Amino acid sequence: MGGLSDAGGVAARLGFKYQDHVAAMFVLEMIDDRRIMQVECETSDDITLLHRRGAETFPEYVQVKSTDRDSKWTFKEITDRDSASKARPTSLAEKSLLTDKAGGNARFRIVARRSVNATAAALLEPMDRRNPAGAIDALASKVLAKHRTTRSDMGNDLGYWTRNAYWHVLPGVDHVELKNLQAISTMAEAAGANPTNSHVKAIYRDLLTIVDAAAVATRKQPELKIITRTVAVAWWEEHLSETNAAQTKTSKPYRTKGDRFFAEIHRVDEDFRRSSSGYDARYERKVWRSKQLARHLADWVPELTLKASELVEITPLNMRAKFEAGLKVVKAERALDVGNLLAETLLHAVLRHWFGSEPVPCKLFHRSTHGDKVTKNAHLVHGENGDELWIGRTHLFEDQDPAPLFAHISAELSDALDTELLVEERDIILQLREAFMATSDEDDVFPHREVTTITFHDGLKAGQKPLTQYERETGTFRIDYPSEIEFGSGKEMTRHIHWLRDTMGTLAAGAFVIRDVEAWMTRLGADENAFGRSVALGDMLTLSRNVFGYDPSFSLAAWSAPDDQTYPPERTTPWRVKERAPEPSAEKVMKFAEGVSPEDMFDKTTLRHDQRGVLSPIETPLWDAAKWRGTMFGQYPDMPPILALGYTNPQYGEQIFDGWKARWGEVDKNDDLRVAIITGLCRRNPSHYSIIIGPNPLRQTNGRKLVTMLSRHQRMEPASLDNLNGFLERYYAYNAYFLTTAHMSANPDFDPKLFIQKSNLVVRPAWQIGPNDPDISVLRDGDDPIIPPDVADPPIRRAMAWDRELKSKRPRR
Repeated sequence: MGGLSDAGGVAARLGFKYQDHVAAMFVLEMIDDRRIMQVECETSDDITLLHRRGAETFPEYVQVKSTDRDSKWTFKEITDRDSASKARPTSLAEKSLLTDKAGGNARFRIVARRSVNATAAALLEPMDRRNPAGAIDALASKVLAKHRTTRSDMGNDLGYWTRNAYWHVLPGVDHVELKNLQAISTMAEAAGANPTNSHVKAIYRDLLTIVDAAAVATRKQPELKIITRTVAVAWWEEHLSETNAAQTKTSKPYRTKGDRFFAEIHRVDEDFRRSSSGYDARYERKVWRSKQLARHLADWVPELTLKASELVEITPLNMRAKFEAGLKVVKAERALDVGNLLAETLLHAVLRHWFGSEPVPCKLFHRSTHGDKVTKNAHLVHGENGDELWIGRTHLFEDQDPAPLFAHISAELSDALDTELLVEERDIILQLREAFMATSDEDDVFPHREVTTITFHDGLKAGQKPLTQYERETGTFRIDYPSEIEFGSGKEMTRHIHWLRDTMGTLAAGAFVIRDVEAWMTRLGADENAFGRSVALGDMLTLSRNVFGYDPSFSLAAWSAPDDQTYPPERTTPWRVKERAPEPSAEKVMKFAEGVSPEDMFDKTTLRHDQRGVLSPIETPLWDAAKWRGTMFGQYPDMPPILALGYTNPQYGEQIFDGWKARWGEVDKNDDLRVAIITGLCRRNPSHYSIIIGPNPLRQTNGRKLVTMLSRHQRMEPASLDNLNGFLERYYAYNAYFLTTAHMSANPDFDPKLFIQKSNLVVRPAWQIGPNDPDISVLRDGDDPIIPPDVADPPIRRAMAWDRELKSKRPRR
């Protein structure tokens, strides 16, 4: 392909979306068909395929026609030349033929939205099904007669073109896209994967990106315009691996319920709050199925004992090991005797089969200060009116008279309605469920706010729907609601639930950066029913009314009478003195580990929500609006120097500093805000440096095990380091500086009202940055940090190698 230019197709690709989808179709066909060796985009023709049959290889030149008309293509349209250049080979057939410039036995294809009429219908029949002496032969003679002298570089004429051309009708973009999405699903299923609809679309978007990159690449680098089968298959296998990993994260381990083992022998429904039903293991050939029951209950051991994240990892190869792990959990629980285990397993199996429930994982083994008063079974049951939370108790009963059992159950129910016990039940369920509910979306959402503020205002009239308002820059939510929330009908309750659902979506959008909003919402809202589950688990209004009625007495005042005696408190010291952990020293230097982190270090399924957090002085929407574009230095007589962050939109910069001052005051005494200057970034530009603004992890982790930290950095590219050195000289003299905001303009001014005094400033050369050090984010591809001659093994070399390895493993999106 030497000597080709970028004139024509490559330069005019804007809008050729139909052609992108067609090229993607051929790439998918190539992955599934070993006989296709490569797909070229915008080389000899719009698309060029290289086929292999045995030892023979041959090209197929594909021309894509996206013109829309109501009529079909005619013989005249295919063979007529342009009216302005009758002497030149400008007809559709000739242009296609002239792409035949290399290789023998070339084939041709026209992909078009419109079919051909009867005058050229022979082209519609695939080549392997044609009769060479039939209609195609007659059409070849007719086409050749139009332009006998036109020949390709390989010596072929229009008769050859006709016999080796195929007219492929693909009605439009939507048709080709649907065809390709179905192909991805079918191919993945054949490979043992089962991607969700949103994941299939993500795979296809990635494929379109690859095709487009090949199409827009310069023809002077032909290797960039070729997608080989080897590359395509590797890409496909990578996505299959991602699909399998995503399946493990988002799999529904409780979707499979198996065949019903028990038979329902009676059911009594008095109202929606009270019902009775009975189940039996049944007889087989007049023998009660005791052995079958034992085997059936043993099948539930993994589900009773393992977390949801462990269940989805079960494969035929590790099934025995998982089962043994479940048995170890049972043996380790000394407080649970065989009778209790049998009863709880029976209840679990009935709920799963007859009610299609989704259990709260591992509640059977949760220990409580309330002992056996806390239930061992809790399930979400998906009913016609929404999700319901069922908590259950079990008893093994062997007597003939059921009266003692009913008396015992009544007494237990009285204890179970104790407020403190109900609160613990709720906390246990949320604790056990939250890891499973939170893991499916963690690769697709990124929290960017340290604190989300929600203010509630009682001002609406009774019967009005609550209102939610969101201020994007500050991340503040305001909810207005009526003082009395009452539901006169199921319709009003449904409206309230819909408002809750929409509000949760608004809160998520404000608190997280979401990679693919449509796919995330589809998975959580439709596939995982997360909103319904959240409402069911958090509907304390319905729970409290069912237990305490519509006019509960929650406060001491509600139980006090006017003539009650008052007993003033005599204790002068707190009942419990909670010692505060000493703050870590601001002078302490954080050390970062070498090498790759352990695989289980970031296993989110083992962490509660209170063990995770976000450290961020950066309000992302506010910083995006402010547009930090530079840094300035200033000084006044007899005071520390000034370091100003220059914003293009200063009104937002002022909001940033107003928020910081409200949080830390005029002096950042605890050094909560980390300011770092990284020098020596690149030997080619020794005066360039970067400034980092972020959290100080030494001050604010508060014992959390997993912390997300957000920072911003800006690279400064001055001609010399004079201004920076002047600022640092004055900073070292005062051991302090003022941080403030300024307008990026020719004559910036500093507002002392926005000054924040700081004493700590991190100044370090880039060569000191090691692996796992977050400051490596300031380096760009191609940077060559300055390394002193006497430093033989600078940490930055290992850090940059580690960074390159991480980027190479990062999945394409």
